[in-house]
Amino acid sequence: MEEKRKLRSEIYLTGPAHPESKLPLIVILHFMGGNPDEMFSYLLKGIDFPARVIAPYGQYEFEGQYSWFPESLYAEDESNQGKFVREIARILLENVERWEQEYSTEGKPIYLGMSQGGDIGFTLVSHYGDRFRLFIPIAGRLLEEEIVSRRTAGKVRIHHGEKDPIVPIIRAREAAIRLQSVGMDVTLREYVGTEHVLTKEIRKAIIDDIYTAVQE
Repeated sequence: MEEKRKLRSEIYLTGPAHPESKLPLIVILHFMGGNPDEMFSYLLKGIDFPARVIAPYGQYEFEGQYSWFPESLYAEDESNQGKFVREIARILLENVERWEQEYSTEGKPIYLGMSQGGDIGFTLVSHYGDRFRLFIPIAGRLLEEEIVSRRTAGKVRIHHGEKDPIVPIIRAREAAIRLQSVGMDVTLREYVGTEHVLTKEIRKAIIDDIYTAVQE
């Protein structure tokens, strides 16, 4: 892999996991202005089942932290944003393939993305639905105009604040309907009164989703 396409990342083990064990792989994608440690600590730290979590860094800087997109991208129309995100998704998949070869992995990967991370994940779902077993977007956007139907597509469990002022809840509702229209197993959970934030209620629901997936 070209060095410029290799993502820097952090690796975490959960529960009684041993680094040499064959483990479920969870890939977590941070939000704009976030970082891997922050995402892992809030969402997955302390879970009691064994898994390997890999959290890559966005390749752009934003207010001393990290971003998956340059801030200027938001001035462009969503079609151009979608093209940019599609390339980021390809880069991510290349890295995930490398991690699957490097570490003993049980089953297909699980993806968890917040905001920008959710945007990337929705693109993966749209074009590479057979490359994951579960995708959990939090406050993300589906930017793709076309969705490729896959018989072996993974499950999608959308979590979105009903009062989100940055990514309105209508975006999550529309995404759920569009993905369901091509036969994907999709559910949307709305959080009344919640804005563009992570909450303890969202954390618990996400952990339940992941635990269910690794037990199946």
